[in-house]
Amino acid sequence: MKNVIIGITGGFILLYTVVICLSIYGSVSRSNEMEHGLSRSVETVLLRSYQTSTSHSEVLTQVEQELQQWIASESEVEITLKVCDLQKGILSVEVIEQYRTPFGAVRKKQYEKTAIIETA
Repeated sequence: MKNVIIGITGGFILLYTVVICLSIYGSVSRSNEMEHGLSRSVETVLLRSYQTSTSHSEVLTQVEQELQQWIASESEVEITLKVCDLQKGILSVEVIEQYRTPFGAVRKKQYEKTAIIETA
């Protein structure tokens, strides 16, 4: 009987350890995915819109569309333009991502990316 209780307790400890490791891995991979996707999206939109008369709402829509191509994880994303000066070649975007963990908790992460075009 003692060995059964020790075995069951060890099984629960192993199960929780695996769930915690997967949760940490998911959080890290989600952060990497968002950071790389946001970088690529902002740079792509800035290069496409540099020195054009594109409005802020069009730039925001373009960033959203580009970001959707790079992000595979399921989350709610709120995008805000911090600085948008296409004539000078500056675009800064803030993204707030909201998602659920395997334990059911809701998490929010904030990312910010600024892209600048250098001219000679």
